[in-house]
Amino acid sequence: MKGLALLLLSTSTYLLGAPAHAGTPCKNPDPATFQSVTADGEAGCEAAKEFSRAIAEVRKFTPRPSPFELTIHHEEVLYQQEDRFSTYGAIEIKDPKLRINAGWMHEYGHSVCSKILEQNIPEYKRYAETQRRAETFARETVTQAKSITDPRKKLAYISSRSAKLKTFETDPKFKRTIEPYHELCADVVSVLHAQDASAMTKTLAKTVPSELHPRIRPELYDFSKPHPNTETDACYGDPHHVFAPVRSQLGSMGIARQETAADKTRFFNQFAITMVTQLRQQLKTPNCDSVNKNYLFMKAMNPVGETIDGSDEVQAAPAD
Repeated sequence: MKGLALLLLSTSTYLLGAPAHAGTPCKNPDPATFQSVTADGEAGCEAAKEFSRAIAEVRKFTPRPSPFELTIHHEEVLYQQEDRFSTYGAIEIKDPKLRINAGWMHEYGHSVCSKILEQNIPEYKRYAETQRRAETFARETVTQAKSITDPRKKLAYISSRSAKLKTFETDPKFKRTIEPYHELCADVVSVLHAQDASAMTKTLAKTVPSELHPRIRPELYDFSKPHPNTETDACYGDPHHVFAPVRSQLGSMGIARQETAADKTRFFNQFAITMVTQLRQQLKTPNCDSVNKNYLFMKAMNPVGETIDGSDEVQAAPAD
């Protein structure tokens, strides 16, 4: 997830003349999914079409988020890295091979999970709205700065606007609480789509250089392996790793064995309800030390029949 600090940095470096991927507009393959599509070239535009077909499969068992901006980079990219979902409504993919994989579906999963959280967690809705206002502010800054020709005046303008952008920053404790849930939820979407408990681990192992593995730890994304509760740090650890024990739990519950759209819908609904319930409690009485101790909460996944806002949209599509 792209934070305001990164948004501030990317805005400032772009305005100061740092090289950036501009991309060219593609013909939108699915306006119901993409607000716009930008890629480095025709190959990227073709990949967007394939991505839209994969997303259509995911929509059979998840809520439909609002259309988002899609940017695909494959030129001057050494390996798939730093794919980003932004709360304001954008996904950026960096993949030199342009192969739809679990990483792409993970980023789309973030948009699904963001919709669920916005509809059910008031604090998250306010957070998302703040992120969107910050993005609008940053884009206005870019537009205005382009019209300033004097370098010193441009720098002064950027400095002034950058200081104001910092006022949109969110309480770091709130972000630290929600991010592990967001990452877990996105993984659940990706694994349900792939029907492969090791999908995320395989993708990371193939697309990220081995020298980075000690930090990224692809093994902790595997739903088919046991992950002791002591492996992760809920207070200060990487949010991608915090719920590794929950991934094990979901793997034992058969996440990769959900074959039909109806099965996947049922499983995802149960997961989403439990996630919202647990996150509400965590936000009510914040205690990051307790997160890992509660990883067995998935054993108490709510029975089918209970609902959360938006679950009426989580319906299996009729068979073709």
